Amino acid sequence: MASGIGINTGTCIAGNMASGARFDCHATGDAVNLASRLFTPA
Repeated sequence: MASGIGINTGTCIAGNMASGARFDCHATGDAVNLASRLFTPA
Protein backbone atom coordinates (compact mmCIF):
# COMPACT_ATOMS: atom_id res chain seq x y z
CA MET A 1 0.00 0.00 0.00
CA ALA A 2 1.40 3.35 -1.03
CA SER A 3 0.46 6.70 0.46
CA GLY A 4 1.51 10.30 0.02
CA ILE A 5 0.76 13.77 1.29
CA GLY A 6 0.72 17.26 -0.17
CA ILE A 7 0.85 20.15 2.31
CA ASN A 8 0.15 23.76 1.47
CA THR A 9 -1.26 26.78 3.29
CA GLY A 10 -3.70 29.33 1.95
CA THR A 11 -7.33 30.27 1.80
CA CYS A 12 -10.02 27.93 0.59
CA ILE A 13 -13.75 27.42 0.72
CA ALA A 14 -14.92 24.26 2.49
CA GLY A 15 -18.45 23.07 3.02
CA ASN A 16 -21.02 20.36 2.74
CA MET A 17 -22.60 19.45 -0.56
CA ALA A 18 -25.82 17.57 0.07
CA SER A 19 -28.77 16.17 -1.79
CA GLY A 20 -31.48 13.71 -0.86
CA ALA A 21 -29.37 10.66 -1.66
CA ARG A 22 -25.81 11.91 -1.15
CA PHE A 23 -23.85 13.91 1.43
CA ASP A 24 -20.34 15.07 0.57
CA CYS A 25 -17.73 17.37 2.12
CA HIS A 26 -15.82 19.46 -0.41
CA ALA A 27 -12.96 21.98 -0.39
CA THR A 28 -11.99 24.22 -3.28
CA GLY A 29 -9.52 27.00 -3.99
CA ASP A 30 -6.04 27.66 -5.34
CA ALA A 31 -4.39 26.31 -2.16
CA VAL A 32 -6.33 23.05 -2.45
CA ASN A 33 -5.40 22.65 -6.11
CA LEU A 34 -1.71 23.24 -5.37
CA ALA A 35 -1.71 20.71 -2.52
CA SER A 36 -3.33 18.19 -4.85
CA ARG A 37 -0.60 18.77 -7.44
CA LEU A 38 2.12 18.39 -4.78
CA PHE A 39 0.55 15.09 -3.75
CA THR A 40 0.47 13.68 -7.30
CA PRO A 41 3.82 12.13 -8.28
CA ALA A 42 5.46 13.60 -11.38
